[in-house]
Amino acid sequence: MLLLSLVLLIINGSFTLLNYLNLQQQFEDSRRAFRLQHEQLLQGLLKQSTSRLQQLGSLIPDLPLMKESLESSRANLVQDAFESHWSSMQLDMGLDGVRFYSEAGELLANWDNFEDSPVSERLRSEYVKQVHIKEKPVSYIDCLNGCIQNMVIPVLVKGKYVGALFVSASLADVILAFKQISGSDVGLLVPYDQEKSLKSTYRALPALKSRVVALSGAENNLPILDLLPFQGKADQHQMTVNQLSLKDFNFEIARIPLLVANYPGQANFVMIFDITESMAKIRNANWKGFVAGLLGLLLSEILLLAFLWLPMMRLRRTAQTIPMLGQGEFELVRSSIRQHVRKSGHIDEIDLLDETAVALADRLESLNEEVAQRADVLAKLVSELSKEKDFVTGLLDTAQAIIITQNRQGRIMMANGYAQKIFGYTHSEIIGMDFAKHFSNELEVEKRRIEFAQLISQEDGHLSNECRILARDGRLHNIIWSHSRLYSMNPDDPVVLSVGLDITELRQAEKQVSFLADFDSLTGLMNRRRFDEELRIILDSVSADGTSGALLSFDVDEFKYVNDTGGHDVGDALLKAVATELQSLTPKPALTGRMGGDDFVVAFSQMDAAGAIQMARKINLQLGKIELPGAWKSHKITVCIGIVIFPQYGNTPQEVFTYSDLAMFQAKAKGRGNWHLYAPDTQLMERITKRVHWAENIEKALAEDRFELFFQPIMSIAEKTVSHYETLIRIRKRDGTLAMPGDFIGVAEETGLIRSIDHMVLSKAIRKLAELEKMNNSVMLSINLSGRSFEDPILVDLLKRELERYQVNPENLIFEITETAAVEDFQAARALMQSIKELGCTFALDDFGIGFSSFHYVKQLPVDYVKIDGSFIRNLTQNPDDQVFVKVLVEAARGFGKKTVAEFVENAEILALLKGYGVDYAQGYYIGKPDKEISFTAVFE
Repeated sequence: MLLLSLVLLIINGSFTLLNYLNLQQQFEDSRRAFRLQHEQLLQGLLKQSTSRLQQLGSLIPDLPLMKESLESSRANLVQDAFESHWSSMQLDMGLDGVRFYSEAGELLANWDNFEDSPVSERLRSEYVKQVHIKEKPVSYIDCLNGCIQNMVIPVLVKGKYVGALFVSASLADVILAFKQISGSDVGLLVPYDQEKSLKSTYRALPALKSRVVALSGAENNLPILDLLPFQGKADQHQMTVNQLSLKDFNFEIARIPLLVANYPGQANFVMIFDITESMAKIRNANWKGFVAGLLGLLLSEILLLAFLWLPMMRLRRTAQTIPMLGQGEFELVRSSIRQHVRKSGHIDEIDLLDETAVALADRLESLNEEVAQRADVLAKLVSELSKEKDFVTGLLDTAQAIIITQNRQGRIMMANGYAQKIFGYTHSEIIGMDFAKHFSNELEVEKRRIEFAQLISQEDGHLSNECRILARDGRLHNIIWSHSRLYSMNPDDPVVLSVGLDITELRQAEKQVSFLADFDSLTGLMNRRRFDEELRIILDSVSADGTSGALLSFDVDEFKYVNDTGGHDVGDALLKAVATELQSLTPKPALTGRMGGDDFVVAFSQMDAAGAIQMARKINLQLGKIELPGAWKSHKITVCIGIVIFPQYGNTPQEVFTYSDLAMFQAKAKGRGNWHLYAPDTQLMERITKRVHWAENIEKALAEDRFELFFQPIMSIAEKTVSHYETLIRIRKRDGTLAMPGDFIGVAEETGLIRSIDHMVLSKAIRKLAELEKMNNSVMLSINLSGRSFEDPILVDLLKRELERYQVNPENLIFEITETAAVEDFQAARALMQSIKELGCTFALDDFGIGFSSFHYVKQLPVDYVKIDGSFIRNLTQNPDDQVFVKVLVEAARGFGKKTVAEFVENAEILALLKGYGVDYAQGYYIGKPDKEISFTAVFE
């Protein structure tokens, strides 16, 4: 009832308000028409006054003697002519002033009571000039001295302008006429400016910034104008309207703009209307309507209450009964409703509600029984779900992936055990954390929050990113995240599933791969690709600066031998030691790199040829101090260095490397530990090509076992039988032909491959001896050793192993070593020879006689045989000097207890001379050519 009353009250109030608004609109429309009517009346009175002034002014020149006096422009004549007419014009015609002006604009005569001012006089002069020019009447209003309406009329005599007539009348007549006709008060307001020039009797209105110059009913209306605000509501006719109250009276004031000549602002006519009676009628009508509506409202509510009282009581009783259904008191609900069932046959909505309540009680009772049964089933299902939940929880904690869920605010709601293990937080600590803040890069927190907000706004969104996260223990983990939008019904449910994989080890491996792309994994030096890039920058820099730099390229002498025989551990240790020494050079190289294998390069950006040569010597000096582990401790490390100065020779890395390789080749040709400064050489490429060719062939021949042993007999001159055989080697080429030692031994010496050849020959020769001994053919073999054998730390061990392996007699082995090699490193040669002789083998000194100190070394070295160099034997029969020298050599060797062997014995005459000199053994084509097989039947006559 209260709600209905409130609705009816609102409706009644709305009708009353609409009626009031309608009355107000009607009143406003009527007032607008009324104001417009009065405005038109006022404008008509102004026009009528202007027309009357023009008519009066047009009559004056026609008065007797007026045109003649004006044409003469003589003031006394004008004065005399008009004086007699002024009284009638003032009293009968209502003129307040008349002035006559000459053709030149000079005042000839005037009749008025106005207080003249410079402003008004200047204004009159301007209008007189205007009339003179246009020869048309002009009217204007001057409010400096009482708002006078003026008319300036040109005077024409016989069509010629002779002067101007100025007539004036007060606007008070217009105001009085308006009052008489309309019954409403009207006034004239002028702007507040030029206050000093106004009459002191004019009333000021500060609020309107104006003064009252004329007003009907001034005594009653001035207080009203004092209340009038400056602003007002303007209508479409540019009329400003205000309504105000004064002493229980209501007034409507309308301001009509009026153009005044000597004011810069806006003058206004003010119409004052008394609307007190009209406003009272509107209020009475509204009050009567409201009272009538209120009485109708009360009557409606009384009737409605009477009509609804009994049904509401029944409905209330039913409403009190229905809540018992929620308490399960179904029987009480049924009995309570049945007690109040009406006996009449008419059934209304409340009766239907009662029947429905009873049916609902029956239905709820049966449903309760079903709920009890299903509760038991549900309890079993809950138990099974609890088991499944425990399984899923265990599965999440066992998975090797970070699994986290977030709510809409980005807070963590769940984190599996692996996440807690990775980041080092407990379950209670991690729950509620801001995911973007704790599990993103510090600089990307805001970016992640924006991305998560966009992900949540999508129905089926996905987001991936990777970041580095600092765990609680200080370790950095690289985590790749996959974020998925979850479907959720409840605002509290998780909305983002974040799965992270720890790829820290993968990123470390990628970093290592990136490092290996630019640097050598063993030494840490730049690899070939990176060195090329950096060298190109240095080449551009020195070319621009006009300076020079140097590139030193080298490989380790006999590195392959050390690596093959000592093992990769020794080889790697050697390379690391070389890299360490290169990095400690002073001045520090601009670039240091390993090109592969044992090839190293260093580049200096500010260095000339002299500095590069000095640096090459320094490198060999420092590398010579390196000591290798184990049996290789005594091995002396040397390098052959190729030097090239750039950009003098080479503007690109390829050119510089090519020239440094050429220089290194020439350095190797000089022997171990040498350097060479590149200079153009036309035959150099041919030598390099040959060297590379044979180096490759030697390596392939060793790998494919294409070295073959040949044996050349050595005859005992006294016994005329073969004493022993010298073991010689050949390379079987792919086309079946043989390569002689002179083709490849030099290259093998330079590249260090000679050591591998020594080992191969040693093994094959001992195996050959073993085969012969098994066939009861005992023979002695002479094996050549290179000069590099003196620095071979495993040669003696290899010899021991082979002797033990094949069980041959060491006395059947003679090792030949050249005099030149022995002299080069006398101490090392002597130590090696002594070690081998201790095993039971013997030694022969080859090329004896070519050195200046041959006799001295024969005495110092533990050799058993000396082989006289073939250069003294080849022309022995024709050269007496050779004969004398051979005799001396033989005598000297016999004196030291050494046996002598002569090489290059090519005929019987040479053999006869050698026998006469007392030479012990002879070798040459006359004795026998090298052959793959050993003959045991050769006997010489």
